[in-house]
Amino acid sequence: MASFINLRPCLILFLVLSMSSFFPQKISAAAASSRRPVAAGVEITGFRPAEGTYRRGEKVHSELRVKNSGAETRAIWIGYSVRDAGGAWHDADCTGPVSVAAGSISEFIRLAWSVPDEEKFAGGHFLVRMAIWSSRPGSPGAERLGCAEKAAAFYSSNRLSEKKISISGIKFKVTPEKAKPLGNRGKLIRKNVEGAGGRAELTIARGSFDGGELHSASYFSYGTFAASIKTPGASGGNAAVASAAEPFRLKSVTGFFLFDPLSEDEITVELFNDGSKRIWFSAFCRGEQTAHSEAVLEFDPSVDFHEYSIDYSPARVDFLVDARIVCSLPGAAERIPAEGKMKIFFNSWFPSWKEFRPLLPGDVPPEDFKTVIKEVKYRRSISAGGKNEKTN
Repeated sequence: MASFINLRPCLILFLVLSMSSFFPQKISAAAASSRRPVAAGVEITGFRPAEGTYRRGEKVHSELRVKNSGAETRAIWIGYSVRDAGGAWHDADCTGPVSVAAGSISEFIRLAWSVPDEEKFAGGHFLVRMAIWSSRPGSPGAERLGCAEKAAAFYSSNRLSEKKISISGIKFKVTPEKAKPLGNRGKLIRKNVEGAGGRAELTIARGSFDGGELHSASYFSYGTFAASIKTPGASGGNAAVASAAEPFRLKSVTGFFLFDPLSEDEITVELFNDGSKRIWFSAFCRGEQTAHSEAVLEFDPSVDFHEYSIDYSPARVDFLVDARIVCSLPGAAERIPAEGKMKIFFNSWFPSWKEFRPLLPGDVPPEDFKTVIKEVKYRRSISAGGKNEKTN
């Protein structure tokens, strides 16, 4: 009898081991669902964000491909969201569950977002984001396993929210909010551009490095482009800083330039807003600077309006200030743009150029500063066969 009693612990241990080996899959599955290493085995191997331009009601398709490097088949959900130029997010319908076998790569999974009514989004360039989820996005316990995104992936205009400004009969649009131009310390903000009485104002807002930009609705060919501009009063004339021991230096630039967004050809005039009276003249071909010159103005451009001109022909580019030639760039394919098809741009922004270094926290504007454009003129070059092409 005593020997039988001593065998009971061995029998119990044998039964426990037998039961655990009989249900191995259930136990391992329960443990795997709560551990991140299995989730980490699902990854994005392909991402095709939407491109191009879309209008109200059109479907915007983006695609994602997933790899399951784990040891078990996984069921996942795919989410798709876009962010408009105003920063608002818009969610498309998710898809799932999608089953991906162990060690395999899925086909591209395609989702669609429909451009809504125009009053429901801010027009401009959209960011695209796609993500893989452990369960339906938004459901209790749903975990995001991977994400891919692209800024400025596609464009959708919004006629209701777009600001349009007319200066001297030439129609301009406010550039959608973006971080360009390259090297900008802030953003170009839509609300920082206003138009009234045939003028346009580009505001550098107090407490930020954000500026603004507008561009013509039409392309223009060879000819003379002139603009009457008054730059921000950064030399100490503003009331909030007039009593300061040293005038506040607005480390920013006012730009007047011709630009083709497709080829990135550019001819530009850049006025320093820091009180130095410096002015730059440059040309870019396919986004690369090919010519550059600078000068110091004989006047403070923030005190009154002055006319700045670009005389653009296939042979040369002349830059004029108050009808006097200040700089000339001889024409050549590798020196100045040869297409002769440009939009007119104006902006006010904060570059991170070495000319403004050191860049300090105290450089943040203590009040609003404004660039004012009161007149824009274009005279077509008949001898060059140029003409302006109306576009939207």
